Amino acid sequence: VAEGIPFPDDFREAVFGRTLAHLADLSQTHEHVIVEETFNRKASRERFFAGAGALLNGFTLIEISVEPRVALEHLATRAESDAGHMAGRAMFDAFQSVAEPIENADFTVANNGDLRDTVDEICRYLGMRLDPATEGG
Repeated sequence: VAEGIPFPDDFREAVFGRTLAHLADLSQTHEHVIVEETFNRKASRERFFAGAGALLNGFTLIEISVEPRVALEHLATRAESDAGHMAGRAMFDAFQSVAEPIENADFTVANNGDLRDTVDEICRYLGMRLDPATEGG
C-alpha cells in the first residue's frame, strides 16, 4: 500500500461486504446511519448501493471532493505526524488512476479548507433533508 499498489478488487469487495453487514446490524437499532467509504470504482459502488438499498428505506449520497493539492498536503502532514500511516503520494496516485466520477450524488461538498466547515455544511444539508421544516438544519 505504501508503494502505491492499489487494493485488489476482491479485498475492496470484502471490505464493502463487511460494511454492509455492519450496516444491516445498525439499521435494526438506528433510524439514521452514516457510512463513509471510498468508492473510486463505479461497479463496486453500484453493488454497494444496491445492497444498502435492500437494507434501508432509502439513502442519501453525499460526495465529498478535495483538490489534489489539499489532499497531498494533508497526506504529507499526516505522514510526518503518524509514522504508521500507510497512505502517501503513491497511494493517492494509484487511487486517482482508477477513479471514476460519482454520478447522481444528492449533495456535493468540497473539503478544501477547515474540516469543521465541511462537516457543518453537511450537517446543515442533512438537517434540511431529514426535517424540511427546519430552517438551515
